[in-house]
Amino acid sequence: MRGAARISSKLARARIYADPASPYLRLLKIAGCEFSDLQAGVLAQGLEATLTRLAGEGVYLTADEFKGKKDVVRAGRAFRVSPGAFQHPSPLPGLMIQTSGTGDQPMRSTASLGRLGFHVPAMAVFFAAHDLFGSSHAMHDAALPASGGTSNLLIYARLGIATERWFTRPAPAKNPFGAAYHYLTTRLIVGLGNLYGPGFPRPEFRDPKDIVLWIEAQKARGKNCCVTTPASNAGRIARTALG
Repeated sequence: MRGAARISSKLARARIYADPASPYLRLLKIAGCEFSDLQAGVLAQGLEATLTRLAGEGVYLTADEFKGKKDVVRAGRAFRVSPGAFQHPSPLPGLMIQTSGTGDQPMRSTASLGRLGFHVPAMAVFFAAHDLFGSSHAMHDAALPASGGTSNLLIYARLGIATERWFTRPAPAKNPFGAAYHYLTTRLIVGLGNLYGPGFPRPEFRDPKDIVLWIEAQKARGKNCCVTTPASNAGRIARTALG
């Protein structure tokens, strides 16, 4: 526990207290929490208890505050943040991604390869528990700049799984140059995955009916199949199969 507390304190010092423009630093200052106070609290009470106490003292952001839709008002002081204030450039290799921007402006960030690697052991346990390593695998998620499809393909490749199909959907890009960058990056990842990995499929723009047909074809071969997709997409596939 103390090791985790030290890591948390070190991260807070580098990402918050060393950044004068950090919105979290402004909230901590309003709450009267210097770095020494935060460090002492985490070491004495643990991370969760310290964060719960700070949230009660106003160190938090609502969804609208985080997105810059409304002012942050604490202890009679008000300020407004922008989503870009929370993005930290990373020196580690990774993928440039962005959110879908549903109802808001898309937000860009970097998904580091180290962060993807963090998910590999948990995914391995999940696949082993459900006997999925021998299944036929497909992906139904958007390509870059969305993160889901490409990230999961890389995680599966690290597990030695060859994904057979990648059923994708359009993802918004801020401008034509961004769209070209993400297209070329996706082509490069697929090419290198086929050259050095277990095999990467090219993204295909298909509707749920095509995915159902692929599932039926796998079942006809006597193969179980696993389609990795967000819950909303899974619902569409299920409705298509039932209809």
